[in-house]
Amino acid sequence: MSDLELPLEGYMVLDNSGMVMLCEYCCDRWSGRQLPDQLISTTIQFITDMLKQVQYFTPDGRVYCTDCVVGEFKPEAGRLHQVRGATRAHCQRLQREVCAMLHQACVEPGEIEFVRSLPNAPKKLVGPTGLSDNDFSLVALGAQLAARGNRVYVLSNDQDLGDFITWMRTQAAARAHWAGVGMLQGLMALTYLEMVHRTCRIETDLMHDLIQFALADHYQRAPLVGTPKGISITQRLLEVSGSLVQSVKVKQAHKGAPA
Repeated sequence: MSDLELPLEGYMVLDNSGMVMLCEYCCDRWSGRQLPDQLISTTIQFITDMLKQVQYFTPDGRVYCTDCVVGEFKPEAGRLHQVRGATRAHCQRLQREVCAMLHQACVEPGEIEFVRSLPNAPKKLVGPTGLSDNDFSLVALGAQLAARGNRVYVLSNDQDLGDFITWMRTQAAARAHWAGVGMLQGLMALTYLEMVHRTCRIETDLMHDLIQFALADHYQRAPLVGTPKGISITQRLLEVSGSLVQSVKVKQAHKGAPA
């Protein structure tokens, strides 16, 4: 079963990279047409709408994040301030209102260390240049939620985080520590949004534009493009784009179904 064939229902854990993607998309698309106050309001409403689509498929109506990862979301570090010149007050308002939409959980340091110290973990993922403790907090939170007996999706655009989750969910030590860890899945945020799109809860034009933005943004990251990691990200984005084309064809084949 490929990522794009997974069921929609499950607990959701959102990484900072997913929040940043939505924020940057809004700033890129609308910053030239809106004053900062209006742009902030537009961005908040857009992210609110996207989170509502995700919440619809959760067993508890929540989108989770850890408190330490919430602290990583800093709108002033992106286009909003650097391109649009938004003030600190604008950025703080966006940060405050976006993070208020998330159910923030605290993960004990011992749980984070357990994840990092799993036997035979890939060194490139757990070493000094690998994933951070904040990243591992999302993994631990996802594993704790999986113990409730439902599927859990960690939505992140970090390829390494997704790779680690794919590795960890098969490990005996993790399975002994958390019941149901095999129900934990790492997904690129756009992959899940395209799955939601198939239900007609996200418009095709918007989904297409999000994918095009993500591709363009990825190609602008010169140090990453052409590397094995960069190629893998490109392939995943193209897979989502291809899935969108197939979704539209399926919708058009049903009488009266909007594309």
